Amino acid sequence: MDFNVKYDLSIKYKNMPLRLLHFSDIHFYNYKDARWDKDREIQNEIIQDLSRVLKDDSTQINHILICGDIAFSGKDEEYEDASQWINNVCLKTGCENQNIFLIPGNHDVNRSQISLACNELRSVLREQNIEKYDDLLEKAWLRKEDKDVLLLPFIPYYKFVKKYQIEHDHICCDRILDIDGVYKLKIRGINSALLSYIPELDDDPNHDMAKLCIGEIQALISTHEENVIHLSMCHHPIQWLKDGETIKKLLDSRASIQLFGHEHNAKTECKENILKIYSGAMQPSRSEHPYEPVYNIIDISIENEKMKVAINSRRWSIDTRTFEEAEKVIYELEPDLRKSIINNRKQSQNIKKTDESKVWYEYFSMKNPLEQLQIGKELNVTSNEDELLPMLDRVDLIYKRLREQNRLVELLTLIGTKYAGK
Repeated sequence: MDFNVKYDLSIKYKNMPLRLLHFSDIHFYNYKDARWDKDREIQNEIIQDLSRVLKDDSTQINHILICGDIAFSGKDEEYEDASQWINNVCLKTGCENQNIFLIPGNHDVNRSQISLACNELRSVLREQNIEKYDDLLEKAWLRKEDKDVLLLPFIPYYKFVKKYQIEHDHICCDRILDIDGVYKLKIRGINSALLSYIPELDDDPNHDMAKLCIGEIQALISTHEENVIHLSMCHHPIQWLKDGETIKKLLDSRASIQLFGHEHNAKTECKENILKIYSGAMQPSRSEHPYEPVYNIIDISIENEKMKVAINSRRWSIDTRTFEEAEKVIYELEPDLRKSIINNRKQSQNIKKTDESKVWYEYFSMKNPLEQLQIGKELNVTSNEDELLPMLDRVDLIYKRLREQNRLVELLTLIGTKYAGK
């Protein structure tokens, strides 16, 4: 199974944090008559609140993360409404459309599209032993007929997220964000809704509890890169997962920051150098008590190889009918930057750390990945076995090998003489 890896290399000023706008459970519902749409007030007030925050704070929004449940019932028209609102948020914040990253939630399952064959396949997967789940899921995923059946309920969702460069060919997807030119944030987006919703248990709103499976393949996070901080996004908290104990161990061993949605209870936990952010809901049901729409602004910065995460939680006030600062907390973590494992040898004397970040930027900002693969061939760091890997994984591997061989000067020189300006 492939992972969808995208590189986002936005350049920021020195000492400026990476700023993330974080939503979950935005639950867009398509009202047939817009005059009955009570949710529009919340949507408009978030944009107004962002205007106030950004006016007082000159740090711009770099990326938008949405932790599942974009739609209310997984329908095309709901995604059209969500897309229009997201575009408005981008216009207000200056965030570019390609800097949006999303994962699905249980409300992104179009229940009307769960056919008998789809329900049968989902049931087989759901009832499988945890130890055998990955093997069976891989077989279903690699067989086109089974995969198409399995993804039937997600057709509108994947049609919607394609504009954000997220493809349905991947069980989960990664995206790499630049923090300051030296350090990177790698996001692992997990699909916890693949088996969500059991038609015969429709009357119980919590029927998915402890019945969902993620599979180890989604929670296995590569750690071969230096100066990389890992962040995971998973709609369902651990207790909703049948394989939760295994998934928790895998995520806790790698992901310094973990985002969850679904339960509409906004809170943060920081234990043993791991920060877990439970998102809350941007648009919860109005029957919920308390009714507390919420979203977050998250700033991430690195100082002396320590990570600072500042969370500005913005919560709806029923009295003022505006969003207000509910909590502002700062956590300091010491992420595993792979220094002790990868960087045992001395760095090449021909290249300084600041120059190294320049090489990384010049290489990964090349517009054509085919040219990056050609570089690997010219510098003789590729093999026939690499052809079995996805293209972007091969691109990443070329850089890793050149770095390990202390040949980044050669890489920068070749880019400058042969590929500059392309």
